[in-house]
Amino acid sequence: MRVKQVIPAILTSILFFCAAAFAQEAATEVSAGGATDQGAVELAQDGSEANLLWVQDASGAAGAVSTVKVLLTVDQDIYGAQFDLVFDQSKLQLKPLAEDGVTLGSDAGGLVVPVLDEDAVTEANSQGTLVVMMVDTTLAAPLTAGGEKELLSVKFTVAADAEVGDVAVGLANVSLATVADEAAVEVEVSAQDGKVSIAEFQKGDVSGDGVVNIFDLLDLLKVLSGTGSAAGAVDVDGDGSTDIFDLLELLKTHAGR
Repeated sequence: MRVKQVIPAILTSILFFCAAAFAQEAATEVSAGGATDQGAVELAQDGSEANLLWVQDASGAAGAVSTVKVLLTVDQDIYGAQFDLVFDQSKLQLKPLAEDGVTLGSDAGGLVVPVLDEDAVTEANSQGTLVVMMVDTTLAAPLTAGGEKELLSVKFTVAADAEVGDVAVGLANVSLATVADEAAVEVEVSAQDGKVSIAEFQKGDVSGDGVVNIFDLLDLLKVLSGTGSAAGAVDVDGDGSTDIFDLLELLKTHAGR
């Protein structure tokens, strides 16, 4: 009976902890270009921090889709997390949730995002800041300590007129919580920004990663067979349709002909 009584109290504690972090974020101004202002957590210069939340660098061509992952290395089990993902909304736009714009990472454990909906994505695209609050509502499947963990995966559509170069994707207002003595306890963590490297559009870049290689052939085959989709332009020959002739054109492009 004691366990059943304690669990709601711990959950309340975690949610209160995350809500407090959210309230702090509301009073903080964050620039739209991905830089972190007040309230941002900086990476220790000596690299000695055991706990690190960071944005993995990604790439994508103008008009294509780029997938950005938020990773975490931590020495304690995590039951709650809150952070802002900051981006330049003039160059990057989150895809809708219906198109897997924001999904839980493969190592997120039992953490869920209970307050994320399409309205939140629309607001994020307007403000250039996605507010993420994650919690293990079961208190039985936290993100486990040790190793590199994928916490969140985010898909951005790169603006068609985006210039070649790097676009920062930053972190601000980072908070982590574990459970100890039947209460939520803050876990110290450092944070590191990442970037999306926008490459010049290349004919045949079906995967949208800025280069033409075997992965483009595989992605186009998936599209033609109806078993998958592609982030880049699949109409390789530019005739307005996607068919076997695009595959032939891609093979020529890949061969440098």
